Formats: sequence, C-alpha cells, structure tokens
Amino acid sequence: MNGEGLEKRVRQLRGSIVIGRARHGIVKWFSVAKGYGFIRVDGSEKDCFVHASAIVCTVNVPLALIENQQVELDLIEGLKGPEAV
Repeated sequence: MNGEGLEKRVRQLRGSIVIGRARHGIVKWFSVAKGYGFIRVDGSEKDCFVHASAIVCTVNVPLALIENQQVELDLIEGLKGPEAV
C-alpha cells in the first residue's frame, strides 16, 4: 500500500468503535496479492477481516500472515463486521 492509500485507510479507521483489545486468533487465510484475509477470533463465531496495513511484526520478517498462524489483534466494528487493527 502506498502512502496515499495508507493515509486514506487511517482516515477511515479514525473514530471507529473498539470492540476488543489484545484478542487472540488463528489466521484462516491471507492473500499477499490481494492484501487482505480473515482471522478466526478466539471465543467468537464471526471471522474478522484483516487488511495488510494492520499487520505489525515484532521480528524482522516480511509483513504477511500464514494460514493457521496464531496472532494477537485489536478489533473494531468495521463497515461489514469485525475488523483487525
């Protein structure tokens, strides 16, 4: 995502309702080419959307998610349901 796209995404998320902090989940799938995927959040029946711009790594690896990878995430109420940020 270029700087302009990231800036637009930040504007969209500003003011969003936080519905969960430091939640855990498992990556269902993530497409590097498309820049998004879905995570199964522990204790929830709904999967949450995750955009590449929301990924923060704590080690020196490429910004991508792998199927069945365990992740920690914060959730907001997105336009179409839960969204990882």
